Amino acid sequence: MRGSWTIAAAALCTLLLVVGTASAERRHGKRGSNMPPGWTWPPSVAMKKSGDACRARLDELGVRWRKGPKTPKVAAPVVVPSMTLGGVRLVPTFRKPPFVMDCHLAVALAEQGTILYELGVRELRFSSIYRNTRVRANGKQYRSVSRHALGLAIDVWHMVDEAGVVHTVEDDYPKQDALLLAIETRMNETGAFRMLLTPANDPASHHDHFHFEAAVEYEAATPERRARKARKARKAHKSRRARKSGKARRSDKSGKSRRSRRSRRSRRNRRAKAE
Repeated sequence: MRGSWTIAAAALCTLLLVVGTASAERRHGKRGSNMPPGWTWPPSVAMKKSGDACRARLDELGVRWRKGPKTPKVAAPVVVPSMTLGGVRLVPTFRKPPFVMDCHLAVALAEQGTILYELGVRELRFSSIYRNTRVRANGKQYRSVSRHALGLAIDVWHMVDEAGVVHTVEDDYPKQDALLLAIETRMNETGAFRMLLTPANDPASHHDHFHFEAAVEYEAATPERRARKARKARKAHKSRRARKSGKARRSDKSGKSRRSRRSRRSRRNRRAKAE
């Protein structure tokens, strides 16, 4: 009987793994998108308003920040000089500051950092926040743009507790480290992050770190707004075509004028030689 239960459990795990892989392929395949709902580039009006509200929230939380440099695909770039959010320090493993991130990631870490602090976390040692890369999951590289490229994700390899003990994901998670398991559970429960990628749900690509990714939803454009945008795009396209056509006509006239002048000079030269 026990053997039957073991076989059934193994079959269930295999089925879940296959379903998870298929789901990832649908999300990140040729037609998949890893962008937040309502995300566009350049940023829409709704995204800009969301960024303004986000920065106001940082002020409410008492986070000292400054506007980050313009960064491709990062809608609301900010820099937090202290790199301390919610009482928890973000410590780079090898890169040097400043670290550009989207404001929404900063807010998520500031709000949920208090929970991490209560769990005993004092430092998150990370390898990267913003980097222009594509999604890697289940041991595969996908075509979809990673949310690291949006400044919305951070990869954490080590957590340091209040006693100064370093909890390393690669070494301690397989040992069922209580702090790492508590972090995974509590952060997933908050809803501030999309489901953390960890050795549990992605052992192929995240066996050695936790991937935190801020959950963001921008207001999607209404059908009327999409129609206005389409009309504006068509108008701009016609304007570009008209300008190109005008340049072509001016170029033709200029070419004809040059040919006419050359022809007149040639006739004068022939007459002068004949005389």
